[in-house]
Amino acid sequence: MRLLRLDPYGSGDPASTWNLVRVDTDQGVWGLGEAYWGTGLRPVFDDLLAPQLVGEKPLDIDRLVTLLTTRWGGTHTQNGLVMAAISGLEIALWDLAGKLTGLPAYRLLGGTFRDRVRLYTLISVEPALAQWVVRLPVCSLLHWHPPTA
Repeated sequence: MRLLRLDPYGSGDPASTWNLVRVDTDQGVWGLGEAYWGTGLRPVFDDLLAPQLVGEKPLDIDRLVTLLTTRWGGTHTQNGLVMAAISGLEIALWDLAGKLTGLPAYRLLGGTFRDRVRLYTLISVEPALAQWVVRLPVCSLLHWHPPTA
């Protein structure tokens, strides 16, 4: 099995800068990752990352990520566009690995470490959307309410 295509795509909203990354294999299995925010990911994938990865074995995740960060990590600084693209790609590769092995990502990354995890939330919402967002099940679960003006 080999990597066939890397495809970054946004939310479809021109005002949004949220990006997802899809990796496809030559066997029709794919993985999805989140590349955080920022415009301009398409050229990073098309010009820098895809030429290095297309044809590679998708389960060689550590080797592939090391290859990319060593080669391109300094481009646009360590916390910039290229590292956001590589991070999203790595998440997509782990998603793909989970699908191929039938295991959840936490098992692939070393297994259970804690029985419980403390949770916090940071939900930043435009005031016009707050009344819609508060209806989401996660907001009820976390007891989140929109801030009052």
